[in-house]
Amino acid sequence: MDFNTLSPTVAAATLASATASNCNLSTDPKRMAVINVRNNDDDPRVVNSSDLLLPLSGKSTGSAEREFDGAKLHHKLETNSMLAGLIRQGMKIEYSEWYLNFHEQHDVKLHLGAGVGMARVAQFILGQTEYPRVRALPD
Repeated sequence: MDFNTLSPTVAAATLASATASNCNLSTDPKRMAVINVRNNDDDPRVVNSSDLLLPLSGKSTGSAEREFDGAKLHHKLETNSMLAGLIRQGMKIEYSEWYLNFHEQHDVKLHLGAGVGMARVAQFILGQTEYPRVRALPD
């Protein structure tokens, strides 16, 4: 299966379900990354990130190098396949200008970001097939 053609959520859930065990992606396909994730210097088809995919719950934790080059960030935003969908939902490119300007005007160093989806981890631990059943707050 070509995970580059799937949305990040579908790809993560498909991979985790197919393996029926924990799975760690040490690099993600570029197609699955948000604009501020840094591409790999040796293989620009992937980004420098690591995600833990769990059965039932999919992507539960993630970390990634952040792009620090302002020109590259601007280019990624303009060429990102998700941009048209975000604009349809009311996003304006101007909302990102402060972030782009900061990176273009300052000497930003290589840095990282990470996060844990606690409800996704709880879903895995509790063996729940339905995500809404483990969230602390309802919609």
